Amino acid sequence: MTTQDASTSRGRKTWILGAGLVAIAAIVAYLGFDYPPASDDAAGTIVPANRYRADANSGAPTGDEADQVATSDLGALQSEATDAANAAAANRAADSASAKSASASSKAADSASAKSASASSKAADSAASKSALNHAADSATAKSAAASSKAADSAASKSALNQAADSASAKSAAASSKAADAAAASKAADAAAASKASDAAGAKQ
Repeated sequence: MTTQDASTSRGRKTWILGAGLVAIAAIVAYLGFDYPPASDDAAGTIVPANRYRADANSGAPTGDEADQVATSDLGALQSEATDAANAAAANRAADSASAKSASASSKAADSASAKSASASSKAADSAASKSALNHAADSATAKSAAASSKAADSAASKSALNQAADSASAKSAAASSKAADAAAASKAADAAAASKASDAAGAKQ
């Protein structure tokens, strides 16, 4: 940047600063001469403030009157302070009661949840135990039925064997009886033939 450019920039800044100061001074002067506005320019419900003005002859309270006024003001201040303290204490008590109630509700909810979870766990354990007992009973019933079926099959097999043995015995006895009858008949025939031969021999002599 050259020296001429620097001086030009400085001069421009000086003019801008001077113009700004002049504008601020003009605004301050306008507000100072035109404030407050005239009554003709006022609108709405803006009215002059009515201040308390004591009578010229009464003067300020002195002595006992001043003490009474001060005592009355002090009593009012103390009453306001007491009311504020009581309100703060009531708010604190309400907050504490709310916090205790919320804590009690949370504890009750936690206890109810724990009891419900314990009851659910016990119910699940009881259901599992019943299921196991039922399964064991079913298994025992199935085993008993299988054993009964095997016993029945064994008894039927033994009965069939006994019947077969009885039938074989009966057949053997019948065969033995027939053989004995045949042998007896043969002996009788032999005896009859011998008797006839003997009779024939005697007749020839």
